[in-house]
Amino acid sequence: MLKNIAILTVFFLVSVSVSAQTDSTTIDSTKKIEIKPAPPMVYNPQRAVLFRFHYVYSIPQADFAKRYTFFAQLGGSVGMKFESGWDLRLEGNFLFSKFVAENGVFDSIKGSNGFIIDRNGFQFDPQISMRGYSFSAHLGKLFPLGRNQNSGIFISGGVGFLQHRLHFQNGNTTAPQISGDLIDGYDRLTNGYYFNEFIGYQHMSANKLRNFFVGVEFAQGKTKYARNWNNDLMAPDDRERADNYWGFRIGWILPIYTGNKGQEEYTF
Repeated sequence: MLKNIAILTVFFLVSVSVSAQTDSTTIDSTKKIEIKPAPPMVYNPQRAVLFRFHYVYSIPQADFAKRYTFFAQLGGSVGMKFESGWDLRLEGNFLFSKFVAENGVFDSIKGSNGFIIDRNGFQFDPQISMRGYSFSAHLGKLFPLGRNQNSGIFISGGVGFLQHRLHFQNGNTTAPQISGDLIDGYDRLTNGYYFNEFIGYQHMSANKLRNFFVGVEFAQGKTKYARNWNNDLMAPDDRERADNYWGFRIGWILPIYTGNKGQEEYTF
């Protein structure tokens, strides 16, 4: 009897030991085959030719504000973005506005009722707006944020040529006071050089479909009156002007990549 009990006890202990070893082996095996998540992929910096198209809501400052209360800019640029983040571009803009602060250019030839009288005795008052353009060269630098090395904070500076003038609508060619070359003496044609600075965010997506930028720009213009004679002043105007402004810039980018791109460069 005691012999049988001893044999059963030994058998039980051996079974428990084997079961424990089996469980331990199973746990260790599970640890060995544990699957770790794949490391995130990085969208590497790319060299690309960039075509930019933009709109700028511009608020004049200094002498600019004495002539216009607001003006808009539509323009575009073409340039090269390098793998290092440096960006070089040439840019052109068309300036326009109907918000003119300097409305008294015809006061010297208006009648007491505030209108110009043409040779037929009719009264009219030309509408005044703004027209202008600019050309400039810019050098910028992209500071990437996150895994997308082609998106981040973008800062640039540039220098170029700026010109603007008053544009007269509803003009009356039968008024000798503003006919022919005489109208040029009232248009305030002004030009010179200017500096431009921009800071904002630039985004270029991995699928190349969402490419845009948005930010704030500042400009400082050193300009002069470009006509030989100012009719309403009855004298030349050789004062140097500070045509400064700041504005909100938003735009879209069309990139043309010039290097080879592997799959790992576009996958996050």
